[in-house]
Amino acid sequence: MNNLEKDKIILELQQRLNKLEGLNEEGIPTYSFSKITFNDLKKCVNIKRSFEEIVFNDWFNYENELDIDDIAFLEKLLESMVNLGTVQKSVSVPIVIPKIVS
Repeated sequence: MNNLEKDKIILELQQRLNKLEGLNEEGIPTYSFSKITFNDLKKCVNIKRSFEEIVFNDWFNYENELDIDDIAFLEKLLESMVNLGTVQKSVSVPIVIPKIVS
């Protein structure tokens, strides 16, 4: 076996190892949304819980006027989606309920 064949085998093994370890070709960690753990996520980004009520004020208090075409589109969309709830399988979604300290 010559050096070129050895190098090819080493490269292939390194690519397989990276894939098993969740690394892309450059060695950068990659994660699947369905498989990432909270600890892995905390290593990637700085996550802090916020219980301030103003966090979503911009979203919920946004003044947006819908015209007749927008309303008609949304009504048609809702009517087309009404039966999908019975077709889709249920999904288990964890819910975190904060502890209330009195």
